[in-house]
Amino acid sequence: MKLHSLLTAGILLAAATTPAFAAKDLGFYLGGQVNNTAIEDNIGTFDESAIGFGVYGGYNFNDSFGIEASIFATDSFVDEMDFRMAAMTISPVVRHAFTDSVMAYLKPGLVVNRTYSDDDDVDESYQGTGWLFGAGVDVTLTQSLA
Repeated sequence: MKLHSLLTAGILLAAATTPAFAAKDLGFYLGGQVNNTAIEDNIGTFDESAIGFGVYGGYNFNDSFGIEASIFATDSFVDEMDFRMAAMTISPVVRHAFTDSVMAYLKPGLVVNRTYSDDDDVDESYQGTGWLFGAGVDVTLTQSLA
């Protein structure tokens, strides 16, 4: 069975380690992520999703553009067996600042992943590529919390 994977929702809950991450901040940043990852196969009826957790980091070249990479792993996609995914992503990030404290972003990118099972009955793994799409709003609440 050949699997085609797809990271469908880049829902990112960022805990930025740099203070007041806003449009005016340039340079490196680091954070954590929570995402929803979906897998479907090309020949059958397998269509499942799982929650993933990971870390991400990036570099802002200017107020409007940066590049970001992440690594993450998911919980099991199937209740009856241990079937998980680990992945690395890379994407450009385009931002637009509405005010000094509110900024929207879009991030299309590439996912390189490995799905695997550690169950005794199933010892298979698959590698592939997919895409990601993230969109969101960064809001700076105080100088040290965004």
